[in-house]
Amino acid sequence: ASDFGLDPDKPPANAIALPPPKRGLTDEQWADIAYCLRVLTDYLDLLHDWRECYKPTSPEEPLDDRFVEALHMTETIEHLTDCVAFGTPQQKADAAARLLSGSYLLMLEERTDRLALAKCA
Repeated sequence: ASDFGLDPDKPPANAIALPPPKRGLTDEQWADIAYCLRVLTDYLDLLHDWRECYKPTSPEEPLDDRFVEALHMTETIEHLTDCVAFGTPQQKADAAARLLSGSYLLMLEERTDRLALAKCA
Protein backbone atom coordinates (compact mmCIF):
# COMPACT_ATOMS: atom_id res chain seq x y z
CA ALA A 1 0.00 0.00 0.00
CA SER A 2 2.83 2.41 0.81
CA ASP A 3 4.50 1.72 -2.58
CA PHE A 4 1.41 3.04 -4.34
CA GLY A 5 0.54 5.73 -1.85
CA LEU A 6 -2.62 4.00 -0.69
CA ASP A 7 -4.11 4.43 2.73
CA PRO A 8 -5.95 1.22 3.74
CA ASP A 9 -8.33 3.25 5.93
CA LYS A 10 -9.36 5.69 3.19
CA PRO A 11 -10.38 4.77 -0.36
CA PRO A 12 -8.92 6.81 -3.24
CA ALA A 13 -10.88 9.93 -4.19
CA ASN A 14 -11.80 8.50 -7.63
CA ALA A 15 -12.95 5.13 -6.28
CA ILE A 16 -16.33 3.89 -7.48
CA ALA A 17 -18.66 2.44 -4.89
CA LEU A 18 -20.10 -0.87 -6.03
CA PRO A 19 -23.78 -1.49 -5.42
CA PRO A 20 -24.50 -3.96 -2.65
CA PRO A 21 -24.90 -7.52 -3.94
CA LYS A 22 -28.46 -8.54 -4.67
CA ARG A 23 -30.10 -10.94 -2.36
CA GLY A 24 -30.55 -14.50 -3.59
CA LEU A 25 -33.88 -15.80 -4.75
CA THR A 26 -36.49 -16.93 -2.28
CA ASP A 27 -37.66 -20.52 -2.05
CA GLU A 28 -40.94 -19.40 -3.60
CA GLN A 29 -39.14 -17.93 -6.62
CA TRP A 30 -37.15 -21.14 -7.11
CA ALA A 31 -40.40 -23.12 -6.86
CA ASP A 32 -42.00 -20.85 -9.50
CA ILE A 33 -39.02 -21.41 -11.81
CA ALA A 34 -39.24 -25.19 -11.35
CA TYR A 35 -43.01 -25.16 -11.96
CA CYS A 36 -42.63 -23.11 -15.16
CA LEU A 37 -39.89 -25.41 -16.42
CA ARG A 38 -41.99 -28.50 -15.73
CA VAL A 39 -45.03 -27.17 -17.58
CA LEU A 40 -43.00 -25.89 -20.52
CA THR A 41 -40.91 -29.04 -20.92
CA ASP A 42 -43.96 -31.31 -20.63
CA TYR A 43 -45.66 -29.41 -23.43
CA LEU A 44 -42.45 -29.28 -25.48
CA ASP A 45 -42.07 -33.06 -25.19
CA LEU A 46 -45.64 -33.43 -26.40
CA LEU A 47 -44.96 -31.14 -29.37
CA HIS A 48 -41.83 -33.09 -30.32
CA ASP A 49 -43.81 -36.35 -30.19
CA TRP A 50 -46.57 -34.90 -32.35
CA ARG A 51 -44.10 -33.60 -34.89
CA GLU A 52 -42.87 -37.14 -35.46
CA CYS A 53 -46.01 -39.22 -34.89
CA TYR A 54 -48.38 -37.14 -37.00
CA LYS A 55 -46.20 -35.93 -39.84
CA PRO A 56 -47.76 -36.67 -43.21
CA THR A 57 -46.38 -39.60 -45.15
CA SER A 58 -47.15 -38.00 -48.51
CA PRO A 59 -47.83 -34.49 -49.84
CA GLU A 60 -51.43 -35.45 -50.60
CA GLU A 61 -52.21 -36.60 -47.08
CA PRO A 62 -54.20 -34.03 -45.06
CA LEU A 63 -52.32 -32.45 -42.17
CA ASP A 64 -53.21 -33.58 -38.67
CA ASP A 65 -54.08 -30.69 -36.32
CA ARG A 66 -51.51 -31.94 -33.77
CA PHE A 67 -48.75 -31.84 -36.39
CA VAL A 68 -49.74 -28.30 -37.33
CA GLU A 69 -49.78 -27.23 -33.67
CA ALA A 70 -46.32 -28.72 -33.19
CA LEU A 71 -45.00 -26.78 -36.18
CA HIS A 72 -46.50 -23.53 -34.94
CA MET A 73 -45.72 -23.80 -31.22
CA THR A 74 -42.34 -25.53 -30.91
CA GLU A 75 -40.19 -22.46 -31.48
CA THR A 76 -42.23 -20.31 -29.07
CA ILE A 77 -42.16 -22.90 -26.30
CA GLU A 78 -38.43 -23.51 -26.80
CA HIS A 79 -37.83 -19.77 -26.45
CA LEU A 80 -39.91 -19.54 -23.27
CA THR A 81 -38.11 -22.57 -21.84
CA ASP A 82 -34.74 -20.97 -22.58
CA CYS A 83 -35.83 -17.77 -20.82
CA VAL A 84 -36.71 -19.66 -17.65
CA ALA A 85 -33.85 -22.17 -17.78
CA PHE A 86 -30.86 -19.99 -18.60
CA GLY A 87 -29.47 -16.68 -17.44
CA THR A 88 -28.87 -15.29 -14.02
CA PRO A 89 -31.12 -16.39 -11.18
CA GLN A 90 -32.84 -12.99 -11.29
CA GLN A 91 -33.49 -13.31 -15.05
CA LYS A 92 -34.98 -16.77 -14.47
CA ALA A 93 -37.19 -15.43 -11.68
CA ASP A 94 -38.33 -12.49 -13.83
CA ALA A 95 -39.22 -14.79 -16.73
CA ALA A 96 -41.13 -17.14 -14.42
CA ALA A 97 -42.99 -14.21 -12.84
CA ARG A 98 -44.04 -12.94 -16.28
CA LEU A 99 -45.30 -16.38 -17.26
CA LEU A 100 -47.20 -16.77 -14.01
CA SER A 101 -48.78 -13.32 -14.23
CA GLY A 102 -51.05 -14.37 -17.10
CA SER A 103 -53.14 -17.40 -17.91
CA TYR A 104 -50.92 -18.81 -20.68
CA LEU A 105 -48.94 -21.22 -18.49
CA LEU A 106 -52.08 -22.50 -16.77
CA MET A 107 -53.69 -23.10 -20.16
CA LEU A 108 -50.64 -25.09 -21.30
CA GLU A 109 -50.65 -27.17 -18.14
CA GLU A 110 -54.36 -27.96 -18.41
CA ARG A 111 -54.00 -28.86 -22.09
CA THR A 112 -51.00 -31.12 -21.47
CA ASP A 113 -52.69 -32.81 -18.51
CA ARG A 114 -55.92 -33.33 -20.46
CA LEU A 115 -54.05 -34.86 -23.39
CA ALA A 116 -52.00 -37.09 -21.09
CA LEU A 117 -55.21 -38.41 -19.50
CA ALA A 118 -56.76 -39.03 -22.91
CA LYS A 119 -53.63 -40.92 -23.99
CA CYS A 120 -53.85 -43.16 -20.92
CA ALA A 121 -57.56 -43.90 -21.44
